[in-house]
Amino acid sequence: MRNQNSRSRWLIAPALFLVFCSKGPSPSPSGASNPILPGAAGDNGRVSSQADGDLKIGSGALELVRLRMDRQSSPGVSVLRQYANPGQTYAFNPGETIELWAEYPPSVPNPRFQVEWGDGTTDFTGCGSCLLTHVYRNNETYTVKASLDDRVSTTVTRTFTLQGRRETPAFLLQTVCGKPIPEVFAGGNCSANTAQFADWWCQLGGYARARSYTEIAPPTCCQSFKSLYYNGGPGAVLSSCGQVGGPANYGFDTTCTGVRDLLCES
Repeated sequence: MRNQNSRSRWLIAPALFLVFCSKGPSPSPSGASNPILPGAAGDNGRVSSQADGDLKIGSGALELVRLRMDRQSSPGVSVLRQYANPGQTYAFNPGETIELWAEYPPSVPNPRFQVEWGDGTTDFTGCGSCLLTHVYRNNETYTVKASLDDRVSTTVTRTFTLQGRRETPAFLLQTVCGKPIPEVFAGGNCSANTAQFADWWCQLGGYARARSYTEIAPPTCCQSFKSLYYNGGPGAVLSSCGQVGGPANYGFDTTCTGVRDLLCES
């Protein structure tokens, strides 16, 4: 166990949330090819002549080269960015903003982008931006139809499904193994595998995994807390009550993290 005199620095910080801003040109999803700016897709960025499963009416040069979908917890704050492919099903959480951004060949001047969102709502815009957003309030299943129209003779439509997730209840973990209630659940005396040991504490408390927590780590200095910790160091796996020590004063730094406000879910 680490005690308060073992280091000169004691650190605490609130949870850090990594976010993307996705308005206007933005990075492509992880693993995708080079990003293409909104509207006309450059020849170097085209991933296919036409995705299998798109419905094309007419013989013009129009194609729906790629359809980027960005799930956002609030406008501009990305949860997950990916490409929507024909016939596929994608999960979302009710209340998220769904942003769709279409890419098309540069030889087609300013087509119109239209989305039937599957809940009775239809939106359209020029390309221009080729970008539309929508918020679903319910955890239903929606059939989405995204179309490009060259305003002359050709349309291309991509159909896919959005499936709303049902929110499972979360529970504040107060303690485990009959121990007195700690201020913080710490690592493996000491370790910094925060997300991993947060799950282990929840599992020791009878739940499946951690949903959220506040991490105790730098940059805030000079803090220690009455903590539960487990023995074994960075390589240990917390799996039994026999490993649990404390509550005791426990110092935190870059190699010794902890969690408080730990919410667990089944």
